[in-house]
This record gives sequence, C-alpha cells and structure tokens, in this order.
Amino acid sequence: MIGAWMLSLVATAAELVPEAQLRPRWEADTGRDSAPSAGGVSYATMRSRLGGTLSAGPVAARVVFADVRVFGEEAHTRQDFSADGMDMPIGTLTWSPGSVAVTVGRMQTSLLNERLLAIANWRQPGRSFDGVRLTLDRPALTLDARALLIAEGDTHDFAATDQVTPGEDDQQLFLLAATRGALSAVAVHQRGTGAQSTAGLLYDGAPTSALSVTAEAYAQLRTEDAGAELAAMAAVEGLCALPVAWAPQVGMQLEWLSGEGAGLSTFDTIYGANHRYYGHIDMINFVEGGNADGQGLVAPAALLRLAPREDLSVSLDLHAFFAAQPLDDPFLAVEPDLAARAVLAEGLSAVWGVNAWLPADPAAREVMGWAMLDLRL
Repeated sequence: MIGAWMLSLVATAAELVPEAQLRPRWEADTGRDSAPSAGGVSYATMRSRLGGTLSAGPVAARVVFADVRVFGEEAHTRQDFSADGMDMPIGTLTWSPGSVAVTVGRMQTSLLNERLLAIANWRQPGRSFDGVRLTLDRPALTLDARALLIAEGDTHDFAATDQVTPGEDDQQLFLLAATRGALSAVAVHQRGTGAQSTAGLLYDGAPTSALSVTAEAYAQLRTEDAGAELAAMAAVEGLCALPVAWAPQVGMQLEWLSGEGAGLSTFDTIYGANHRYYGHIDMINFVEGGNADGQGLVAPAALLRLAPREDLSVSLDLHAFFAAQPLDDPFLAVEPDLAARAVLAEGLSAVWGVNAWLPADPAAREVMGWAMLDLRL
C-alpha cells in the first residue's frame, strides 16, 4: 500500500520528455581521400535514435539509444541476430540545484564554438565522452569544467569475468572554460603516455547589428619522454549582413595552424570540428596539411550565406589551403563547399550539398555529393 502510494507520487512529480531522430543520408564520391584510381563510391547510411529525459525537481536522467547502419550491410536480415550498430551515445544523470549543474555519465556535448571539442555530428554515430561535467551559469559569468576518460588503460573482459587487471595509463582529458559576455578563456589538459596542455582566448561577438566577428588564439605545450614541444594556432572570421533581398551574409575566414619548423611543433586540433573549419570533404588534418603530415596550415576562405525564403538557407564556402611549413610546394588545394537546407515540416529538414577537393594534380581531384533527411522529434 505504502509502496504503491510512493510510486504514484513519483509518477506524478516526474516529467518525461521523449526524443527521437531519424537521419538517412546518401553520399557519392569520385574517390575517397585523393584516390580516384580506386574507383568511385556511393552508399547510404542511417542514424536512428530514441530516448528521453526523466526529471523530478533538480534531478534529471537522460538516456538515448541509437542504431547506425549502412544500407544493405546485412545480406540476410532474418538470419542476423547481432546488433552491431546499436549503442547508447547518451546516458547521463544531472543534479542542478539553482545555477550549478553536475552531470555524470556518457554525454555528447561540445565546447563553445567546437574549435577544440566537437560532437562530430556529421558522423552518424557522433562522438560521445565519458566523465563528469560541472557548470555554473550566472548572469555575468559561465563556468564549464569537465573531467573525461577518453580511453581506459586497464584490461577488462566482462564476458569472461567481472575483474579488471592493470594495464597501460588511462587517456584522460580535463578542461575549464570561463565565459563573460563575448569573451571566453579555455584551458584543456590531456594526459596518458605523455601530456599536452592547450590554453587560449575566444572572442565571439557582434560589434554592430550587421557584423559578427569571431577571433581566437591558442598555445599548446606537449611533453613526452623526448622533451617538450610548443605549438600554436590563430583564427579570425567575420560575417557582414546586407539589408537586401535573400538576406545575404558575406565574410572572410583565416586560419593558421603551426607546423614542424621555425621552433614550433604541429598544432593538435584535439577533437575539433573539422568540417566546420577545414573543409567538408575532410582532407585537411586527416590526409594532408595540419597535423596529418606536420606541415601545419594557412587557410583563407570566402563565405556566403543566403536565405531566399524563411524555410530555405544556402551556404557557399571557398577555401584555399596552404602549408605553413611546406615540405615542397606550399599550395595544397582549393575546396568549394556548397550546402542547402530546407525545412519541410516541423522537425523535418532536407539537407544536401556538393564539395570538391582541387589540388594542383588533376589525378588527385575529388568530388563529393550528398543528400540527407533529418527528422527530430
């Protein structure tokens, strides 16, 4: 009797907010990673997520399950009893009494403008982090502190035993960010087999109603058995809104990442949003330039944003990539990125785009096209 009364009380006091996402995407590429000779590829993937947040007073639990798959990967679905694509990208417990919030668990949360820490939303699985997050949100100041376990170094095989045996060092990440108005200060420390510390400042504001400016700079110190290395990066972006039809915004972006040479090492972008800053086709920092080959990066870009209708937006970015510390020719490539988003209904959008990687060598050029539906409920 008492137990039934307590359950009814909890059910009355608690609030459940469900969430769901379905995101199928088709992609076609003339040759992945500058290898057109290997032949073009065309494939479809899908993200399916279902979960919700259950809250009662200052306590909230959020759990989201996801399935990520490539269309046609299971040749015989009636004979496939595995769930290889299933995961839980989000599972958090949050206690928020007033302006302070403590979150524990697996979270998908980026940092500020995603320069150093992003959830990799383009990737269908996304990027999750395990750990603890403490935030303080006051009218004049916001603080964000996190302790994240990137990789567990000890050995565990729960299929055979519930014991854990000592192994290598854990890979850990600690960060602290403080924001006051348009200015933020960031410090990130990583440790494992070695240690790396990154600190810098970010300005993200609007000096006028028509002009938005983002400027940031970071220094990075890396210590290993061989000694210490210093790296750095700086970036600035400006967008100006024009009071004419289609609400155009025009702007420029300039990125500099140190490479090996001139007394500096290669800047590590940690878990930054590569698509957002270094071209959608994902060559820079993965295949060429940046920290992919130690050449660093100098990357100017011209930006254009259009809104022909309230439910339609278009973006066109023209990137030029050069090596900061070139091994040979400093020119790496030009990359135009075109994307459009149309709102079809409440919670449903269609997004599509075309991207091209255009280095000096015609044989290494690559073109990518994609289209995606995104339903969020």
